[in-house]
Amino acid sequence: MNLVKDRCNMKSRQILFMIALTALLCSCKGRNTSNLVPNPVSPEDRVVSNQVAVDTLRVKNSNIIGNGKVRALRTADMAFAISMPIASVNVVNGQRVRAGQVIATLKSENLQLEVEKARKALESANLRKLDVVVSQGYDPDRLSEVPAEVINLAETKSDYALAQVSIQEATDNLKHAQLKAPFAGVIANLNATVGSFAQAGNPICLVIDDSRMMLEFSINERDLSRVKIGTEVIARPFATPNNVYKGKISQINPVVNEQGSVIVRAEIQGEDGLYNGMNVNIEVCQ
Repeated sequence: MNLVKDRCNMKSRQILFMIALTALLCSCKGRNTSNLVPNPVSPEDRVVSNQVAVDTLRVKNSNIIGNGKVRALRTADMAFAISMPIASVNVVNGQRVRAGQVIATLKSENLQLEVEKARKALESANLRKLDVVVSQGYDPDRLSEVPAEVINLAETKSDYALAQVSIQEATDNLKHAQLKAPFAGVIANLNATVGSFAQAGNPICLVIDDSRMMLEFSINERDLSRVKIGTEVIARPFATPNNVYKGKISQINPVVNEQGSVIVRAEIQGEDGLYNGMNVNIEVCQ
């Protein structure tokens, strides 16, 4: 009788265990998994920060891969040297310009008047200079024969040197009324309009020489032995991953930053489809 009772109790416990296990499995199946760590993704699929140094290149399949930036080797902030209203803006963003091309001009009527006034002042000073030369007994038509001390005296009394400085300043200011491209390139960040007031030294646009571009990225210090000047680099823009650009490492900055990374630059020939500041996937070939 006791044996039968024990077997019944054991069977009941087994049934209760199976019921509890089933309930536990159901609760796990419906549990929110949003906080679980996702499967790692490849560098090609991962969205990264715009900061180059944040994403240090990693080793994969014997090559070093990661993300970087496209930089122009040469850029120039364009600003007027004097403060005046803008008379004309001759370019737009994205427009190509040649070296010496006029980008914008200031209202220069007053500057032209200053040049004329300075020129007349110089002519008057020259006449006074000659009068002094004559008063010292020398022929004004033969100044090369006049002693240096007499010439200096004549220029001092006539304010001739001061007049020369004045016309030079007025002429330079008139030249500064035109803003010219220092080299061939493309216009960017244009923020000037006709009639607005140009502040001396404040850039109105940027000229980018996109004929020669640079790739900027960082590698871990432990991988320094794997790269050197001349090592080939392949870049694929995030925006157009099917476009492939090749370059060679030209600079390795000899400083390890706080993240244990070293900044590396590679030169690449400027081609259509590359923009200053563009994000790219980098592969350093071994």
